[in-house]
Amino acid sequence: MYLIMLNRKLIFEILFFRKIEELEAKLEYERLKREKLESELDECRNEIARLIITLRSFEDKKLHSRVRFQNKEEKKFQNSLLATTVK
Repeated sequence: MYLIMLNRKLIFEILFFRKIEELEAKLEYERLKREKLESELDECRNEIARLIITLRSFEDKKLHSRVRFQNKEEKKFQNSLLATTVK
């Protein structure tokens, strides 16, 4: 009877430790998966920041171009007014 109880206890301990090892392996897998996702998130954030900088640069160039065009148009208008006033 003692051997049967000992065997049951031994089987239980073996199953218990196997389960612990299985859960530790799952935990490690999930940790690696999380780290990979965090790395991808960092890359996406860096790409978004880069794209925002590029977009702002294009917006600044467009605004600068628009201001230059308006200045040219104003000068043309002023010159046309001067030309008509001088006559």
